[in-house]
Amino acid sequence: MLRGNVAILLVHFILITILLCSGCVALPHKPPPKTTEEVARALEQENFDIAMAYYKAGMLEEALHFFKETLKLNPQHTQAKQFRDKILVELKKEEPVPTKPEIIEEKKLPELPSLKEVGSPTIKEIPPLKEKEPVVEVEELPKPKEVKKEVEKKPPSLPEAPFFEFAKDLRTQKLYSDAITELSNILRDYPDTKLKDKIDFELANTYFDTGQYDKALKGFEEIMAKKNDFVHDVHLMIAKCYEKRGDLEKARLEYLRLIKLLSIPPPPKIEEAGTESIGLKQLIKQITPLPQKKEELEAQAHLGAGNVCRTKKEYRQAIVEYDQVIKKCPKSSVSPEAAFYIADIYDRVPELRDYERAVDSYTKVITDYPDSKWVDRAKERKKYLLDNYL
Repeated sequence: MLRGNVAILLVHFILITILLCSGCVALPHKPPPKTTEEVARALEQENFDIAMAYYKAGMLEEALHFFKETLKLNPQHTQAKQFRDKILVELKKEEPVPTKPEIIEEKKLPELPSLKEVGSPTIKEIPPLKEKEPVVEVEELPKPKEVKKEVEKKPPSLPEAPFFEFAKDLRTQKLYSDAITELSNILRDYPDTKLKDKIDFELANTYFDTGQYDKALKGFEEIMAKKNDFVHDVHLMIAKCYEKRGDLEKARLEYLRLIKLLSIPPPPKIEEAGTESIGLKQLIKQITPLPQKKEELEAQAHLGAGNVCRTKKEYRQAIVEYDQVIKKCPKSSVSPEAAFYIADIYDRVPELRDYERAVDSYTKVITDYPDSKWVDRAKERKKYLLDNYL
């Protein structure tokens, strides 16, 4: 009986195999994928990733091809546009100079017809000469003044500016590693760039964002040695580097040094002689980062000094520094933070605890700075104090 069942199964298996081979029975198959927006985006990302891989490997022509393919799928792809333009500039520099001059074939002029074909020219009779009429002298009119045509000046341009904007955008998106690479590439490809001070400052700030405080500190110190427009901003960032590293005394001294420097009126600025046109100087001034205003720098210096004092538990001195922020620079971006910290000290520090002052300071944050990020916390603490202690 068992052998009979096995034989039947074997016969069925052979019949099914024959039918499959002959095409009588079709295997189930998946329907072809539909061309959806998701597929297009995936193909776009794949092209862009391949292009970036070629670009990082130094294979510019291959990278250019895939950047163009990416733009065919998405003409608004910002990064693909920027890398495409950058590669086109680099490839233009590498164009080979022809060694042999091109031989230009001389064109033969058409042969003139012979005299026999043209025939002898006919001579016309010359009319008799007339007597000369008296020439009437005409007064010469004054010549019009020559108007000098103004030469159309080309607008100033900085070819590295788009790449700098791209690097700053990477930093804004917190792609710090890519931003550092891009900024370093700009300094390598454009060693004489007019944006060097801005690029150096942006690079040092990116190191600060990533917690590489030693590298950031070195970069800021190099900028300070040049005595450029970012000197005061650099003092502030050096103080922040020391504070982040835990060198609180150095940080405090740097904050106080900056406050002292800002109190000294600056010397008259002398325009240095240079080859830059007025238009180029204006263009450079419009590109961020720009030096911060004196009031904002002073407010941040007082806030930093107050934070150092609060960390060292010198709460009375911290309140003095925070109060300077509000009095001297009430419209500063850090004034709400200073007001909140004053309230927080009166609220939570036992030796200075004063709930009424804390409520007043929380109220100031809520009324004077309604759009700040500190408002919600101030409302919460004010309500808690009023409900439980006042």
